[in-house]
Amino acid sequence: MSKERIENIKYFSTSLIFLILSKAISLLLRMGSRIIIARFSSVEIYGLFSVIWSEMTFISTLALLGLGQKLTIDLPREKKIEKRKSIISSLVYASIVGTFSLIVSIILNIINLENSYKYSTLIAAMFVIFLFVQFIFIGMKDFFGYFIQSISQSLSMFIMIVILRNVLAINLMIYVAFGSIVFSILLSGIYLLIKNKKEIHTISLKEIKIFDFSKERWNLFFVDIINCIILYLLLKLPQVIISNSLAGFVNVAFSLITFLIIPPQMIAVVLGPKLSEDFFNKKLTNLQNSFRISLSLLYISQGFSIITFSYFGNFFIELLYGSKFLPSSSLIFYGFLLAVIIDSFNYPFALYIRNTNNEGLFALGKAISFVTFVIPEVLLLSIFGDYSDLAVPIAYLISILSLLAFYLFYTIKLNAKMEKKDIRKLLLWLAVVFTSTILAMITRYFLKKQLFVLFVTAGNLFLFSIYLIISKTINIKGLIIESKELINSLK
Repeated sequence: MSKERIENIKYFSTSLIFLILSKAISLLLRMGSRIIIARFSSVEIYGLFSVIWSEMTFISTLALLGLGQKLTIDLPREKKIEKRKSIISSLVYASIVGTFSLIVSIILNIINLENSYKYSTLIAAMFVIFLFVQFIFIGMKDFFGYFIQSISQSLSMFIMIVILRNVLAINLMIYVAFGSIVFSILLSGIYLLIKNKKEIHTISLKEIKIFDFSKERWNLFFVDIINCIILYLLLKLPQVIISNSLAGFVNVAFSLITFLIIPPQMIAVVLGPKLSEDFFNKKLTNLQNSFRISLSLLYISQGFSIITFSYFGNFFIELLYGSKFLPSSSLIFYGFLLAVIIDSFNYPFALYIRNTNNEGLFALGKAISFVTFVIPEVLLLSIFGDYSDLAVPIAYLISILSLLAFYLFYTIKLNAKMEKKDIRKLLLWLAVVFTSTILAMITRYFLKKQLFVLFVTAGNLFLFSIYLIISKTINIKGLIIESKELINSLK
């Protein structure tokens, strides 16, 4: 085995280990923090904190101006001096923006303005620096540093929430969130200083440079902003139009749904570079094979996970957050679940469009999904008022449907060589999983004992397995062979 091959194996194995660990541990710790807040505070406070965190993420993403994506693209390509200039410049920019956000927060608190922005701008002052450091770690391929940063923030916040669980108030939770981010930045800074101590004395302000942008990166930045706005309005509009409580119910339901989004995201991370490489090298046959592998993986992973979650949605909500979030969060959860069934396939179609130099179409699809989400959400919330539990998931479902229709149309138009049998497989899979989800909702209504529900779930999963084999939706043998070849090509 060549030295280069050994280095590649070492890089991929260690990188994936730290990425998976940081993702899994941080997700569990953050969910643990949310569960404690939900159980030891009121629905009103939990909803308000959820909105503040969403606002903070939105403000920080706006402040990035796409520089995060630029760092992850350019840092691996740049030489040592240029790389250092990019890092120094980004940290200086982050410090300036963070200071401005802190000043805004202080002003809002002085005039005692009663809204959530005085809290979200305070956390954003540090979170924008946190994000820049995170993108630097990714761009430098330093996934151990990424691991340190992610775990230190989520763990410190979880510990403080546990300690202060009996005295949780909105002000206290904001200071805990702010402190956990500051602690993570300091720890990451110490790690960077130790790792690069030989170069610190040569740093000069002359190395600060002005960032430039290309049209393609502005399109990708636009997509990031749209995604962030949708997640922000997902909670903000229910809070503004109805109440903090409805925002809390929506957040509980969507927090469970995020687990179902992980498989498509992981598939996107693995296959994205492969699609891009095959397109650049004009290996169109390999590109189409990789695309079909992603669909097959989704047929398996999303089918089993969605069917399982559809039977135990109420159980998970009550177990993790308490009975006070039932039945509102339950209705919202099942509404989101129907949307996720469709959204699972937006990932591979979006990957195909984005990685074949069609960033403009990629951004246009997101713009359409934004419009078809915001308008229905506002209308439904305004019309139904206090009976608006399903308004948000219905609007989200409309948005996801429009996005899939757009991406599917252009994927076929861009010569992805999707045959009629591929379309039939997709539509049949959607019909089967939709039917299973409806069956689960009916079962949950009539069967109260978890043991009976477990038996029905096992039967449904067995029938789904039979369907996959008989319908030839997936070729098990071919999938194993192609997956091995794909993994070998990535090494």
